[in-house]
Amino acid sequence: MEWQLPVQKLEVGSIYIASPWIRESKYDNKSNPMSALSYIGSQFRMPSLSILFPPLPIVEYVPAAGRLVIDISETNLACTKLAAFQETILQSILCHQTAWFNTNYSIEEIRSKYTPIYKDNRLILHCPVTTYSGSHGAPVYVDGSWDTSLTHLQPGKRIRVAVKLHGLSYLYNKPNHVNLLAEVPNVDLHAATWSGKTRIQHKIMGILVQP
Repeated sequence: MEWQLPVQKLEVGSIYIASPWIRESKYDNKSNPMSALSYIGSQFRMPSLSILFPPLPIVEYVPAAGRLVIDISETNLACTKLAAFQETILQSILCHQTAWFNTNYSIEEIRSKYTPIYKDNRLILHCPVTTYSGSHGAPVYVDGSWDTSLTHLQPGKRIRVAVKLHGLSYLYNKPNHVNLLAEVPNVDLHAATWSGKTRIQHKIMGILVQP
């Protein structure tokens, strides 16, 4: 069981953004760099950041794109915290990019290439019908029981979502030189460069549909 931090209690200054090169993962972090996010509060610590949102109305759900948009304008505190959170991310990348990627993007470039999860008082989440492994998407609690169908996600419906933020994912440009004549093509991963594009890797842990 994972702790879920209510967004109203979120303190942006307690969020720790790790270097993308110290991540322990089954994936090769040289080709899939990601800065893990953790939460270090005054009374407790969370090795990963999971946020619980109050009941809020759905703006749209596009199954083909796996895109869930929620209106959070009625909770000004959440809007303020999410805006501050995203700005903290951008400023951290600006500060550390030279050490991490040997790049020198401006804050305007970093901001323009960042894929937001919060924009214009809306929460924008990835909510696929099925995952890459073929399993069902986010579990949905509706009418007193759990369901795997996302057909309940209709515009105007009020839902609570629990979202786990895995970390910041950095998109790399592919290296140009690959020896295609080799029996096993050899790609020099260090020749790849960070494109300046960043997004928050996240997963919806659960959705509660309000009656």
